[in-house]
Amino acid sequence: MITKTNLVLLISWVLILTACEKNTPEEQAPQTTVEQLLTAKTWKYNEYFTNYTLTTATVSYKLGKPNNEIDLSQNRVSFKPDNSYSEITQAGDTLKGTWRLLQNESELEVKNSLGTFRSKLIILNSTNLVWFDEQRNIFARMLPADFNQLPSV
Repeated sequence: MITKTNLVLLISWVLILTACEKNTPEEQAPQTTVEQLLTAKTWKYNEYFTNYTLTTATVSYKLGKPNNEIDLSQNRVSFKPDNSYSEITQAGDTLKGTWRLLQNESELEVKNSLGTFRSKLIILNSTNLVWFDEQRNIFARMLPADFNQLPSV
């Protein structure tokens, strides 16, 4: 039979053991920030939609698809921790500029010789950079440039 004293001791031990099992700050996985995710990779296009919010939305580019409307297979985009940015275009030219995060890191602004471009970040993780440029009505999905397989949809 469990007495009140034994019950109190048992509950105390359970609480102590539970508290001891928590990870110390050194053992917890470090949080990856939006900036770290963005700058950790060079990105390439997986999909690029134009006229995205219209009924005439067009898949202008899809990785691995023949006869794309535009060829973004050579495009590569790199964001550096010092807020510089470079992009190899479909023509093979290199654009250089700057980038910054806005709206509590939910938007990305890129400035280069062609202008200022602002996009909403939809998904950003180690294997996906998905953004929407409302002004130009473009939706894009990007993958790390060293990603060797087509993603499943």
